[in-house]
Amino acid sequence: MKTILAIAALALFGLMALPAVQTASAESGKTSLVLFYADWCPNCKILDPKLKEALSDIDQDKLSMVTFDYTDRERILASKDLAAAKGLTDLQKSYGAKTGFAVLADESGKEISVISSEDSAEIIHDKIVAAIATQG
Repeated sequence: MKTILAIAALALFGLMALPAVQTASAESGKTSLVLFYADWCPNCKILDPKLKEALSDIDQDKLSMVTFDYTDRERILASKDLAAAKGLTDLQKSYGAKTGFAVLADESGKEISVISSEDSAEIIHDKIVAAIATQG
């Protein structure tokens, strides 16, 4: 009986470890643009049109768009799950619940640069292009 319980416990432990292995990194070969957003955030409202303009001629196949939405508790919890699934938990934790900016991260989730609501669309575009170039 103890042997059966030990085998069952080991199998369960193995299954618990499996999702972490499958979701341990951001999309392979892609730069992530991680937006820290809330619909009540004034800087988010300033940044949004600038991001849209900057992204208008960017090759979307080389960029993974991720939004951490801090609008309310339900969206915060969903954003934590998304961060875990994309391998961006450390990045999310490093900024806490701040909003109104974006982070460009490499495929391992390491920060490349930060996009601010104070940046112009041209500067944002240049930061994105430079970050994509680092991925080769």
